[in-house]
Amino acid sequence: MLNTSNKIKLILFPVLALILFSPSVLANKLSCNIDSIDKFIEAKNIIFIDISTHKSKKWAKNYFKAYKDPSSIQEKYKKKFLANIDVQFDNELECTFPSKIRINGDHKDHLDSAPPITSLDVELLAGNINSVIKFKLFIPHTKGGYHAKGGNNEVFSTALLKELGFLAPRTYHVPAVFNGLETTFLFQEKITKEFIELNDLREAPILEGDERFIWSNDMDGFDIFGLARIINNKWAEKGYTSLNISKTALTQLNKAYLEYVSGKHIYTNLNDRFLNLNTLTNGNSIDKDREFKAILVAMGA
Repeated sequence: MLNTSNKIKLILFPVLALILFSPSVLANKLSCNIDSIDKFIEAKNIIFIDISTHKSKKWAKNYFKAYKDPSSIQEKYKKKFLANIDVQFDNELECTFPSKIRINGDHKDHLDSAPPITSLDVELLAGNINSVIKFKLFIPHTKGGYHAKGGNNEVFSTALLKELGFLAPRTYHVPAVFNGLETTFLFQEKITKEFIELNDLREAPILEGDERFIWSNDMDGFDIFGLARIINNKWAEKGYTSLNISKTALTQLNKAYLEYVSGKHIYTNLNDRFLNLNTLTNGNSIDKDREFKAILVAMGA
């Protein structure tokens, strides 16, 4: 007669097998050609990316709807699609990452490549690429315009800022295939919790602002100007201290935004593209901020 523990094992085994080998679990499993942990540690640079959406026809249909729409890229076209991303590293490591992708960007230049290739917002569902889970794959000319030699200025700017001690996302060109079409993307990591940790900083509120009217001379949209928001809400919800820090940071940034937009609305010849330093910093790190601005101006950023 089977004892109780054996009965439990017999019951658990088929249940675990059902869970582990179900399509939903397998679909979100990282797969690599090498099991050696050393290869993962040594993998530094991506040399090739191959992206395949699970529903390529639906992706193409969504692309053409966005392309034909006379307005900018609307949120309704930024729906997420499941995809597999095959990545080749510079040490012969190859991995397939289950992911979610969507169209990235507001302006139509993010659709201005061979259809249905677009700039992409990517989230890996399993694994990471050098600790990066969320990143952008830009059509190169969207970062600086056609005159910027296919995103070279963006690559140089971020590398220079990082070398000078400023926070800057890793950015580089990568040859790619998207749904069978050859292209080149500009890889850029997103500003996330992982980005903060990789730069040896403690996690803090990460703020995202609405840049549509700060970088535009068209003030027709002044009444629908969007304020900044916190993108890592979970950190703000950890406790009173983190909530208070988040509220203070958000208040200061939104105040600087409103000062800028109201000033530009009143003085139509205002050309300054920087927010009020005193409002943003409360007098802290002013020299560092001035140095940062000077570098951006020198690079024409």
